Amino acid sequence: MSSFRLNSFGICESTFIDPYCVVLNSTSGQCIQCLPSFNYNINSQQCESAFCLVFNPTSAIRNRVCVSCLPGFTLDSSKRYCVSIYCLNYDLATGRCAACVAGATISSNVCFANNCNNYSILYPSSPVCQGCKKGYELNSNSLCIPSNCASFNLDLTCNSCGNGFALNSNGLCETTVCQPGFVFQNFACVPANCFNYDKSLGGCTQCLPGFVQ
Repeated sequence: MSSFRLNSFGICESTFIDPYCVVLNSTSGQCIQCLPSFNYNINSQQCESAFCLVFNPTSAIRNRVCVSCLPGFTLDSSKRYCVSIYCLNYDLATGRCAACVAGATISSNVCFANNCNNYSILYPSSPVCQGCKKGYELNSNSLCIPSNCASFNLDLTCNSCGNGFALNSNGLCETTVCQPGFVFQNFACVPANCFNYDKSLGGCTQCLPGFVQ
């Protein structure tokens, strides 16, 4: 079936409906204005996500779908376009974020991760994190995730830790490896012969049977 039709001006116009086109030229049938954060691709003749890195298929045909985004962006739930990685509620009409994921703070419709130290403002709508606060490290998608974390939650706290680490109440991973003569207990390395260790005092308050302080 043809994707073009002859209009009243004797011009073949497209029958393809672009959901991201705002203004359509009634004569040529070509989109002349896309939604914010979308660019018009003259080859595929459609509005495409401005922050998409890889499309599938990669050839210049219609209905190209984004499969990978630029750093600082992620595919939305429909997997059709890229939004700020920390954005929870993206408004297509305005191209702005209305709410952030837990663990991020919104300022002028831009979400900033609370665990990031400094940003690169390469893309104003989604600053890319360059360095993390203590206890966090950058992953391949420029997200600050807890160090030594095996899996993390949407609010960027850790869900499970790697081998040799334990998850504390702040969602961070602490090492369970202690020096010889010490054992890991209640997120502290305590003397192996200690029965009751007071972390606030930094000492043992009661020894195991057979040992004295």
